[in-house]
Amino acid sequence: MERPSELTGKVRFVLRYTINGKPKFETLKNLPYAPKGTQAYKDAKSRANAIADERQTEIRNDMLGYNNRKDKLFLKDWFEKCAERKRKEQRDDSDHHGWASQIRQVGEMVEQYRPGAKLGDVNKDFVRGFRYFLTDEYVIGRYVNHSGEHLAPSTAEKKLQTFSRVINMAVDEGLITNNPIRQLDSSEKIYVPENPIKFVEEEELKRLAETPIKDEKTRQVYLFMCFCALRISDVKSLKWGDIVKRRNHWYICKRQKKTQKLVEVPLPKPALELLPERGNKTDDDLVFEGYPTEQTMNRHLKKWGEDAGVKIKMTLHTGRHTFGTLAFTKGGDLYTTSKLMGHSDIRTTMIYAKVIDEKKEEAVDKLNDILD
Repeated sequence: MERPSELTGKVRFVLRYTINGKPKFETLKNLPYAPKGTQAYKDAKSRANAIADERQTEIRNDMLGYNNRKDKLFLKDWFEKCAERKRKEQRDDSDHHGWASQIRQVGEMVEQYRPGAKLGDVNKDFVRGFRYFLTDEYVIGRYVNHSGEHLAPSTAEKKLQTFSRVINMAVDEGLITNNPIRQLDSSEKIYVPENPIKFVEEEELKRLAETPIKDEKTRQVYLFMCFCALRISDVKSLKWGDIVKRRNHWYICKRQKKTQKLVEVPLPKPALELLPERGNKTDDDLVFEGYPTEQTMNRHLKKWGEDAGVKIKMTLHTGRHTFGTLAFTKGGDLYTTSKLMGHSDIRTTMIYAKVIDEKKEEAVDKLNDILD
């Protein structure tokens, strides 16, 4: 594909090809910009055609199972490249910094599992072996909590998910044609026992509101999450333009960072009272600015919860769980709560219904001894 530049009148070359049904574009940056019709243009076009032939051969070979690029690329180098890409995507976004660190850590685990492995070595047997390595062989380092122990099933599952994400990036770039993790049977995947969700009960929430906390901004963000269902990543990226008035209610209308699903949540009075003063801020300005890191806020929350007599260990994510359980406690139905929380699968919302059912059973069980 030739793409003329309106500014220079010269032509650059862009390759367009399809990998697994997805169109891909590659700008040939090393070729010189040249006016159409000149010898330099003819030379550049000849080289572009040669590169296009190379890419076509690579894609065909990859589909047949013998792509030289994947056979030459060390897995540790690919993990490092993906980690660096995540780090650069958005320097001020802690989510990307977290992913970069996670990718590097899993890359080190892969190197420990199979030193010197190449991207072309990743097949179903490789994945099976790495899954076993994570659950039964890998030992936590001596300077980390729980040193000398194996990974918890939930932690091992997260590591395997990160591995899968990096392999998907290789698929997207056309280095390989498929992710072998998707070929595993359900019995071969890591079983993670269901953990009960942690949330703050209504009476505990009232005590929290009356209990002093070391950092007032942490209190503000946490209580806001309890009344709006947003994840901390969405609270941190919330802009004034995301808060709109419809009829007699203020709404948050925002696309979630995790799922990219649009949520529309009406804000109750407590949430509105927790919003900072807008002043002369524009729609593009963040609502919550200058707040501590998530790690610092979780540390404040732990101490605050202890001071208020909250039974659970409080973290930022318990705020979202608190909203879900409160919504059911106050009579919300499954469908409405699912929409408010932006769940892609209503089965995710059912964990809150299960909590309420258990609380009902506990209440009825207390009546068993009345006539004894």
